[in-house]
Amino acid sequence: SANAAHQTSRALGSWEGAFVSVTLTILSLQGRRESLLKLARSWGHAAEVRFAAHQATPFVMRSVELQWPELQLIVDGLGPYSLFCMRSRPVHSGMSASLHFFEPRYRWMCEKMLRSGKPYRFGWVTGFQPSLVGSLCEVSSMYEAADGFDVSFTCIAQFSVVEHWEETVPTMQGAPRLAVGYLKLTDAETLSQAALQQEARDIEEEEEEEEKEKL
Repeated sequence: SANAAHQTSRALGSWEGAFVSVTLTILSLQGRRESLLKLARSWGHAAEVRFAAHQATPFVMRSVELQWPELQLIVDGLGPYSLFCMRSRPVHSGMSASLHFFEPRYRWMCEKMLRSGKPYRFGWVTGFQPSLVGSLCEVSSMYEAADGFDVSFTCIAQFSVVEHWEETVPTMQGAPRLAVGYLKLTDAETLSQAALQQEARDIEEEEEEEEKEKL
């Protein structure tokens, strides 16, 4: 019967080794997201779950991860990252710069980075037509001033924006909203090198801390 088939489709074994794809159509509608999370209770033996890049993706992924911590979850995009949107010449990988962020939305961006922990990264959108493109930036120093944040950073990769949305600034509801999005890297090798360099810096800092403790 149809009911029996429905019950079978929800059984753990029916998903064994399956590659599950969660599409934009599902993520875009709350009712479908709720149905998806109920269905996810039977995904324990699936091989992989791949999510489209969408504003709801982080929430849905966390919900699935709580049910199945060992399940492999993948997103069709890197992030999400806060996006600093200012037209500019391309900032190439390896280039360093400093900016003073004073607008409420970008002050909120800096606060979010501090809360999330290192490495502090944001996307600088420098081009807007025909699609959003820019540079993924890794912060080397960030200082809070009376009117904003002084931030020094290095570009570690180039990207195009896969999907983006806007967030309200919690402390100033009427301010321009902060853009947030998932990225597709166009020079992933550069990011791998930057990750290795960051790992080396972290190890060096840990060794310095150990030496201080010995003294």
